[in-house]
Amino acid sequence: MNNKLKEGEILFADGKIEGAEQCFLSLVENDSECKEAYNNLGVIAFQNNDKEKAIDYFTRSLEIDPLYRDAVLNYTSLLRTHDQLHIAAHLLEKIAEIRPDDGEITQLLEEIRTTSQIRLKIAILCLPGYESFLPDIVNHLKARYDVQTCYTNNEQEIKASVEWADIVWLEFGNDISVYVTKKVSAIQNKTVVCRIHSYEVLQGYLSNIDFTKIDVAVFVADHVRDIAFETYPSIKNETKTLVIQNGVNLAQFSYLERTPGFNLAVVGDINNKKNPAMWIEIMSRLVSINTQYTLNVAGNIQELRYKYYLENIINRLGLERNIKFHSRVEDIPEWFERERINYLLTTSVFESFGYSIAEAMAMGYKPLIHNFPGGYDNWPSNCIFSTTDELINLIQNGNNYDSKGYHDFVKDRYSLNVQFDKIDMVLNNLTNKDSRQATRVFSEKQNISTGKDVASPGITSHTSNLHKPDRNLIVTGIPRSGSSLFSVLINSIENAVCLNEIVYDVHKLPYAFEEIRKRLVFKTPIPNKYDSRGVLTSNTQDGIVKIEERVVEIVDDNVVVGSKVNIPYLNDIRKILDYGYKIIAVVRDPVFTIGSWNSKKTSHLDEARVTGSIMSPRWAHIPFTTGEKIGRQAQIWEFYAEIIWSLRNRIKIYTYEQVISNTEWILKDVCEYLGLNVPVKIEPLESLNKVSRYPDIAEIREAVKQYCPISREFGYHLYRSNNGPYKPQEYWENRGTDYEVDTKSYNSDIEIPTLGRLLEEYNLHDSAILEVGSGYGRIYQEVGMKCSNYTMCDFSNSMRSECKKRTGILPDYWNGHKLPYPDNSFDLVILFSVLLHVPEKQIESFFSEICRVTKEYIFIATYTGNLENLDTHVFKYNYNTLFINYELEITFEKKINNGLRTNWLLEKQIQRPGYCK
Repeated sequence: MNNKLKEGEILFADGKIEGAEQCFLSLVENDSECKEAYNNLGVIAFQNNDKEKAIDYFTRSLEIDPLYRDAVLNYTSLLRTHDQLHIAAHLLEKIAEIRPDDGEITQLLEEIRTTSQIRLKIAILCLPGYESFLPDIVNHLKARYDVQTCYTNNEQEIKASVEWADIVWLEFGNDISVYVTKKVSAIQNKTVVCRIHSYEVLQGYLSNIDFTKIDVAVFVADHVRDIAFETYPSIKNETKTLVIQNGVNLAQFSYLERTPGFNLAVVGDINNKKNPAMWIEIMSRLVSINTQYTLNVAGNIQELRYKYYLENIINRLGLERNIKFHSRVEDIPEWFERERINYLLTTSVFESFGYSIAEAMAMGYKPLIHNFPGGYDNWPSNCIFSTTDELINLIQNGNNYDSKGYHDFVKDRYSLNVQFDKIDMVLNNLTNKDSRQATRVFSEKQNISTGKDVASPGITSHTSNLHKPDRNLIVTGIPRSGSSLFSVLINSIENAVCLNEIVYDVHKLPYAFEEIRKRLVFKTPIPNKYDSRGVLTSNTQDGIVKIEERVVEIVDDNVVVGSKVNIPYLNDIRKILDYGYKIIAVVRDPVFTIGSWNSKKTSHLDEARVTGSIMSPRWAHIPFTTGEKIGRQAQIWEFYAEIIWSLRNRIKIYTYEQVISNTEWILKDVCEYLGLNVPVKIEPLESLNKVSRYPDIAEIREAVKQYCPISREFGYHLYRSNNGPYKPQEYWENRGTDYEVDTKSYNSDIEIPTLGRLLEEYNLHDSAILEVGSGYGRIYQEVGMKCSNYTMCDFSNSMRSECKKRTGILPDYWNGHKLPYPDNSFDLVILFSVLLHVPEKQIESFFSEICRVTKEYIFIATYTGNLENLDTHVFKYNYNTLFINYELEITFEKKINNGLRTNWLLEKQIQRPGYCK
């Protein structure tokens, strides 16, 4: 048995999941008491997003040994992802009894105890036959609520469901909404959501509904709501309205790269709404161009007149071989493949959404969409046609067929996650404002000290002042990056409080912030984490850390309330953004971050358990491409660093290295961000980025180089020059081979706009401009394109090629020494982050060349502070001395980030032989 178990674990570690699964299955078939095999099968099922099977396997493992720690932790991780962590409490408590010093078990129990377990009840009401839009929503809501579905027209069952529920969800504004709002008296005391599609609006149902009983009417599209406002304008005064568009379960539709061709498909039953007469016009025109064009229709005829119309017209036009009817098709993706479909055709005169469009696009097929109301608001404009001529152009222009673009469009706008996030936000806001609900964030244990709820009868009049999303702060980051340290810094600021790993559940954040604010205002204790010295801990993993409740003195009720949690917050960061909170993310050099995950003190962390049977299910969604532990850790860092970087224009991002070396500036910037006063006394901090602290640094560096390309965007350069002298051209040639940057990331920078303003002020847009070290064309795309005579040069052929891809322009080649231009060729030379890479032996000759080719101005943007935390080959110079030596006058100077970077505009003063003619 042990050999088979070992074999399976090796296969799993090597990424051969199917082989590993077969090994473990054969084990349990021959030995039903193998707890390790059941646990490993649970991990595989969780990785495959098969929750039901994962629960079954973990349960079987624990039936064999209720104290099997790996299975308990994996089962707990699975429950956490579904907001059901409380279910694991009794298992964790059993282990805690025999292992009281197990820090991870203790921490999980604390997490459970600091989260309210009261679940609201939600009833989903819908007439039978109309529930097809609900299964995914119901399954999602079950993770947070007790859900009861009532798909019936039985009045007694409907009344019973309403009476049972805290929240009532009315699906469709049709007869069921009319009945509940006018005939069910219990609705008066409920939170009510009514979701309206389109037919209810078009058929006049809205005027029969009592919208004063409804808290919010959710429309599935903007144009549907606009029509509702036009046909029943009083709804605007009777209830709140908003739009949440439909969602598509992308897991059901496999994406592949599709191609242009001759096969069109229509999906949907045949009725007047689908405008089938237009199919005939389209196919007649297409077949006249090429007889290979075919139209396949998946749907039943719902209006008999169309049966006879279509039979007659198709026969008269001789289109029998080109238009084929397949009745209703159950498996649309398989049918698309079988019929070799190239396009999805929609000629509807009206759609509230168009699921067939979204599903086809999710699979990579190009949609051809007739211009129905709302079409341009919901779908790509280059897929919409108003006339048959326009449709033919869409088909014949094969260069515009963009499978990935279609898929990404649906993923970004109509994925279930997008829909669920908006639904959650609506329900959170409704229940948060509902004073009838007794939902609390903190457990009864935390209220024992007062013997009653924290809020006294005199407090309720103040609760409306407790909802202050703009005064709420989220601190998050990649684990072991300094986010706990940052929470301590927040607590050092007057009128600011930050909880450290107290509130994990993102869905309960609105309640948590109001509860904490209430406690602060009324001088009652709040929980936080303290170390063995009794001070707020900056490290939740080392030493003794415990949660204590203490009264925190504040200045006023406008206090900034913060909450720090890492991975759970990053997983739901977009939901947090929807709450309107300020967010700070902390990132650390991945070499030292991963190093800290591998120290002895942190071996219990999820970040240390990334392979084999001990792998934490927390990482089930990470697309690992390696079975090596450190490689996987690097991929975890990259995954979350990409999330943080993608939100750089919406959140504050600081690096651990900045926090340590430039604490004063960081606190000033944070206080400005939060509207707080800067602390008078700022204690110096010690950096833990020391190679001697961590094992396997050399191996980690290689993994980071291979798997963490996004680290460059944070200033962590990957191609270090520790083996011999720094060779600039070799370095940039290597970097250019896989350089990945989103050029849009610089739109909000300070420096590029600064350069643009200087060009305006000094009238240089029409002058001869040279950029030395132009790289992939970043500055050209932002500034140079607006200039009439802009030249780029670079000594890296790989970067020059990358620039050609991005801009269509191949920069001039420069050998790194003599610039290939005559003296005084340019009015301005631009050096953007170039000088810090010039070795000391070359700086004089380099500067001489710059002065030689410019007639008048030089613009320099470079790092001038905190260089010790940049790469090993970065060179620090006394720029003012260089400017004096080359007789350059500073006409403009701007320091950024407290001197971290500086921008200069320099002017030549005289012409000296040798370097400045």
